[in-house]
Amino acid sequence: MSQATVDVLFICRDGRVDSLLSNLYLAREMKGAGLNVVVLFAGEALRAVCGEAMLWSQGLQEQSVRLTMADRAKAMGLPVAGRSDSRQIDRRGLLPMAREANIKMFACPPWVRLLALEGRLPKGVKEVDEANMVKMLSEAKQVIGSL
Repeated sequence: MSQATVDVLFICRDGRVDSLLSNLYLAREMKGAGLNVVVLFAGEALRAVCGEAMLWSQGLQEQSVRLTMADRAKAMGLPVAGRSDSRQIDRRGLLPMAREANIKMFACPPWVRLLALEGRLPKGVKEVDEANMVKMLSEAKQVIGSL
């Protein structure tokens, strides 16, 4: 793990698409502003980025809402999949978007073990041991819990 001081550490624990989108989008924007940003996935969010269920919040599931979001997402640099009435923000494209922005992403150690994900994390999400996680959390200038 890099020894550079972490400016902002995002903790993602919710596996909803809208929560992951908010955390990864803002992490990308902060990284683009020159900040050292780290994202830590725990619990439900870790399952979601590992390919398990990743759904939108109930209030964002309507097709008209999802079409509007897809239409605006491209201008925000967010991944969009599908065409015509099937277009939507590409939830599977969020992790590659973060990787392309060189955002450091880690998996919370107890959740890696509890969910039996050792050696099965997606590309760009790294395992970290408890000592380094505690160091990262305690030395980060700012920690932001799930958005």
